[in-house]
Amino acid sequence: MNKKGESIILMIGELLAVIGVIFMTMQIATRFAKSDAVVKLQVVQDMEMMVNALVGEPGDAIVAYPTDVSMFSMILTNEKITIMVKGESELKKAIETFNLPEGFVAQGVVEEKAKVCLEKKKEVITLRECTKDES
Repeated sequence: MNKKGESIILMIGELLAVIGVIFMTMQIATRFAKSDAVVKLQVVQDMEMMVNALVGEPGDAIVAYPTDVSMFSMILTNEKITIMVKGESELKKAIETFNLPEGFVAQGVVEEKAKVCLEKKKEVITLRECTKDES
């Protein structure tokens, strides 16, 4: 066999190896991005930003979380929002803290509901399940 043929075969082999490594890396990254831990972190950060947005809203308001969160349970208090999968350990909970202005109260518990809403009435922010017309 000539050297030109060996070089082409070697190059094709290297190209296939690189494509294989890229494919496996993409598969692992996709699985990680869809894992409960990452989704919980995204949801808890979104909810914290929604609370902050409601605090800045001058009147009453309702904000619905746009995606299905039925796999999670959520607890809203004056200091933090906690999101967890029912029955998991304390270490796997996603927690995001915030500071409410003086006079504001945050409260609510939602367990495994598809659509959740944050409602602000005067200075009370409540986490609850959305009604049919709100989702």
